[in-house]
Amino acid sequence: MKSTEEYMKEALKLNEEHLVEMAYRRSDAIKVCLDLGFEFINHFHKVMQEGKTGIDFEHHCKEMDTWWRKVRDIKLKHNNKILSDEQLVDWFFTAGSGVDIKIKEPYQGVYKQLYEELLQNRINSDVLSIMNKLI
Repeated sequence: MKSTEEYMKEALKLNEEHLVEMAYRRSDAIKVCLDLGFEFINHFHKVMQEGKTGIDFEHHCKEMDTWWRKVRDIKLKHNNKILSDEQLVDWFFTAGSGVDIKIKEPYQGVYKQLYEELLQNRINSDVLSIMNKLI
């Protein structure tokens, strides 16, 4: 018969394995970030073109926020750590490219401010609040 201590050790081990299973392989994390990053960028352009008074401003910002929330907590399986700011910029915010390539010229400064503010406070920042301040 197993002791309580043995059961606790097994439970902790299962919990750790479960957490690692929820983490992504690097290639899968990149794919998720790139896919959602393209959508994020596309909606950013819509927001900027339509402006704050556009009928879909809030809707587009909320969708962008949903994609941001999906990627901000991604963990990598090999080290069980969340993505670094650099990885998020490279894979999500620039979708594998650069701001100067993915973002239209007049919007680049606003876009950089947006992602810098999101990264600065990953948990409590939201796209709608930031965009309301920036444009």
